[in-house]
Amino acid sequence: MTSVKLTKGTLILSGSNLQNVTALKIRDMKNTSSLNILSQSATQITTAATSTLSLIVGAAYSLIISMAHADDLTIPVLVQVADGYFSPSVLSSGNASPGVVLKWNGTVWVPAPDLVGVGGNMLTFAGYTASTIAAMGGFKGANALCDSAFPGSHFASIDEIMRLGAKYPWTKEVWIRGIQTGDSVGNMGFDNNAGYGNTILKECRGWTGSGIGPMLYQTGTVFGESCANAHPIACVQ
Repeated sequence: MTSVKLTKGTLILSGSNLQNVTALKIRDMKNTSSLNILSQSATQITTAATSTLSLIVGAAYSLIISMAHADDLTIPVLVQVADGYFSPSVLSSGNASPGVVLKWNGTVWVPAPDLVGVGGNMLTFAGYTASTIAAMGGFKGANALCDSAFPGSHFASIDEIMRLGAKYPWTKEVWIRGIQTGDSVGNMGFDNNAGYGNTILKECRGWTGSGIGPMLYQTGTVFGESCANAHPIACVQ
């Protein structure tokens, strides 16, 4: 016997010289169940239980094989699941929420967010848009600029730039979102070179109007910039 696989409510036994088998039973630590032979050849037998039978995939069982003019043969078997046996529609959600995937946490498979945590970070830098003043039609308009230049991308936040790390090119001065308000330049780490020291930073009224907005410099410093000036925005996806 080379394998015992469970598929579509039947057990398929593979091996050699199986044409001589006359009866089959399967036994665990407590119970013995008879198996009906549905089809048979020299290399394969398809069987089904004569009554309700629950099998644990991966568990060890004893297969009792009866043959004409020979003593019963008992061999240990490990029940496997045949490829394609389980369709996604029969799987439990496992308490997963929409949009998550299975990830290995080092011990077991668990539902986890697709883009962060164990399993890898899929965030990528898409590119820079053309220079634009900060009145971009709000966050929605800024996202649309990225999506137009790089389909599927969006206006990068400072947190996303930090997540990219060395994968971010740091080659242009760009408008950056995610710093809605701030204390003084010193408290938030903003550069004072633009002449707006100790000014509360806003994101150019939500990227709709005038004032001062946060700009990310090539050195990694963020400082206040007039919203009337034109700069690219960084796009990620």
